[in-house]
Amino acid sequence: MTILRNKLMDLSKEQLVDTILALQKELAKYKNSNTPPSANKHLKPDTSSKQTKNNSKRGAPFGHVGKTRQQIPTRKDVIDANECPNCHGHNIVDDKIINQIIEEIQEPIAPEFIEAEIHQKECLDCGIKFIPP
Repeated sequence: MTILRNKLMDLSKEQLVDTILALQKELAKYKNSNTPPSANKHLKPDTSSKQTKNNSKRGAPFGHVGKTRQQIPTRKDVIDANECPNCHGHNIVDDKIINQIIEEIQEPIAPEFIEAEIHQKECLDCGIKFIPP
């Protein structure tokens, strides 16, 4: 550090100004609003040498009791057929019964537009003007 300090002491004022301007120009490449922080990899600490724990996985630990949204059906529909859609025969049997919960999301309700006719009143006794609640 002292060697660099001694070299800077030997430079003239114009040379020092030129050095400062060159350093500011170089620094502007990295420290500006158009450069994302991810582009400056040399400014971040190196994490490549760090290792993860052995036998670890991402997410919840083994044996964790999960939470899921309760899906309690409000109605039950039976989807069945009495004839074959191909040959229209009535000799059919159940191969498999599939239970499925289907969540129907309703369309958003359209806003209701109301035209109001508001009567502003004036009291003839006290002279106050008001709008009814």
